[in-house]
Amino acid sequence: MTTSKKNGFDVFFSSEKMNDFFKNFQTPVMDFDSIFDVHRKNVEALTQINQKAFEGIQLAMKHQNETFMRLLNEQSKAARETMTAGTPEQGMQKQAELAKKSYENTVKNAQEMGELLSKVNDEVSEIVSKRVTASMNEMKDVVATTTKEAGKKAA
Repeated sequence: MTTSKKNGFDVFFSSEKMNDFFKNFQTPVMDFDSIFDVHRKNVEALTQINQKAFEGIQLAMKHQNETFMRLLNEQSKAARETMTAGTPEQGMQKQAELAKKSYENTVKNAQEMGELLSKVNDEVSEIVSKRVTASMNEMKDVVATTTKEAGKKAA
């Protein structure tokens, strides 16, 4: 034999109580088109960022390839000049000159690469910064519009 005694949980979640609760419960109608528009713009910004990063990688690879080819040519020329330098002293002097030139070129190439990557980083950072600011403002506007419309309906 079962007793049909109701506990507090059953009373609180009874259909009458839930109907009363939801009758007065109003959710604001969200402007999903505006929200999707904000996210679409975010995805477009990510696409731009990826494009800039890809272009930066291509430039860096091109620069490294050109640097490597220039270095290879210089080393070949240096080896030939060192072999035909005449006396051992002249060969050592030539090697010292070439080592100095090689060091200077290495520093120059590293600076160029750093500037190139810094430029790409600045461009990407600018896109991110602008989009984050715009996205926050757009979402704030969506929420403000939703709140105004909810206030009009309540009145």
